[in-house]
Amino acid sequence: MVATQRELGFHYRFGRGLSFIVAGFDTRQPYAGLEPAINIYGLVGTVRHRGVEASLSGTLAQGLNVVLGGVVMNARLLDKSGVIERRPVAVPAYRAVAYAN
Repeated sequence: MVATQRELGFHYRFGRGLSFIVAGFDTRQPYAGLEPAINIYGLVGTVRHRGVEASLSGTLAQGLNVVLGGVVMNARLLDKSGVIERRPVAVPAYRAVAYAN
């Protein structure tokens, strides 16, 4: 299986230096792990990530550049038959970043 991604977004520029971006996404890719029935490592299904991401970046004031962003994501592990099993390991539901210079 090949990884797939669908994304639809919107970009708006405030004045000359501040940009706002928001996008919805759906990605799917093979998921490797331990097959419980036979105790062998291999491809056990597909991981699906759906969510919304947004960011604001650029010059907020003279001498102040910022990058603010976040993601809200629903990640699910689908077994080989397409049945949702659980949330994949180490994939947070929410994430935010803020940088200033």
